[in-house]
Amino acid sequence: MKRTAMALCALCMMLAACSVTGVPAAITELPVQQATTQDAEGSTAPPRTDDGKLTEAQLEPAELRIQREGRVRVDAKDPQGGATKLRRLAPEFDAVLMNFKTRSVTFKMPSAKLESLLQKVENLEGCEIEELDFSAFDRSAEYYGLQPRYEAKTKVRARLLTLIESAPTAAELSNLQHQLEQVQTELDKMETQLRDIALKAGRVDVTVTFE
Repeated sequence: MKRTAMALCALCMMLAACSVTGVPAAITELPVQQATTQDAEGSTAPPRTDDGKLTEAQLEPAELRIQREGRVRVDAKDPQGGATKLRRLAPEFDAVLMNFKTRSVTFKMPSAKLESLLQKVENLEGCEIEELDFSAFDRSAEYYGLQPRYEAKTKVRARLLTLIESAPTAAELSNLQHQLEQVQTELDKMETQLRDIALKAGRVDVTVTFE
């Protein structure tokens, strides 16, 4: 249990350093993670119960775009039973079941609920976390570089559509339509990237293996 406590402590420190909420304004909005409470000085603090205990890992500042992935290795008296029980608990930590095998389960879930998942694993009878291995990928720079370019190209597209409506000649109309196709292709690529960030940032792909 001492090893488990140290592992959980290290993971919580990593979570406090960086994570994400929010999605691009130009893209269809996805549910935003639960906001943290505020302490007496107005700084962000993680949610707590009435007796002061932490209920979830702390969220990162909303301006960050962080995606994570990792694995949890669990020592279990009944590996197959442990995997089955955890799979059925997925709704309790807002997880989407991505893949499962006889002795392992893979979830996609909010990073803020990761501590909740680990607590559920710890509470499974005959189970003890033996190893945690998580990595984080900061996509903030990618997002903040794409978003203004996407907005600018959207304005260019709108302008081209206006010009097409009043094109005086067939040749000019053809030229404008060609430009519009190029702009739309660029917009489609940027929108795909923004959607990918919106779907993955603030979330973690985690595989729990029972041995």
